[in-house]
Amino acid sequence: GYNSSTSGASASNAVAIGNSASVTGESGVAIGKSTISGIYGVAIGNSSKANANCISIGKSTGVNSSGTNNVFIGDSSGKESTGSDFSVYVGTNAGSNSAGDKCTLIGYNTGFNNISATSARNTIVGYESGTDIDGNNNTFIGMECCRNNKIIGDNNIFIGNKAGPLPDGSLITSSDTTNRVNISDKLYIAKNAGDPSIFGDLEKKRIAFGKQETNAALDINS
Repeated sequence: GYNSSTSGASASNAVAIGNSASVTGESGVAIGKSTISGIYGVAIGNSSKANANCISIGKSTGVNSSGTNNVFIGDSSGKESTGSDFSVYVGTNAGSNSAGDKCTLIGYNTGFNNISATSARNTIVGYESGTDIDGNNNTFIGMECCRNNKIIGDNNIFIGNKAGPLPDGSLITSSDTTNRVNISDKLYIAKNAGDPSIFGDLEKKRIAFGKQETNAALDINS
């Protein structure tokens, strides 16, 4: 295509197809207008970018990203994703403007704006779930699960539609000056924010049915 190129002696076995498509490393593939691929990268879709050992499929996937060994699928997934390695983002805007290693984000807008480089090893599945969080080893599953809750915390498991604490922290004991909710080691299974059907304290090994917070190993709201 017009202005397509493979650059450098190391860019052998490379494929560049499309206006201004560019490959900068060995065995890279760039297909589409203004696509960029590094060594062993595959970039397919206008303005997509694949760094070393990355796969980016969809318009503007991986644009301005800096990590390696990632898979970005869906328009603008992984866009502005800095310092993220060994992650998988699937869905329009999934992981856009996010950071952190070894994350799995599946669904429209999942993990959007998780900007802390220390937000690693999170698994987030569902439409607009797990947006604007800062933490590690969290699992959020469900439509809008932990959406815009501004959570800081680790080792949480939230399952269900909008599951998780309220965004203003009104049902959580502490929130910092930026109105972020501080919460770790908690289990929420719910259909609405702040109203869990099942609540658990994973650190203290406590579980409650029909209520939030408990001092008993097993607590059933009758």
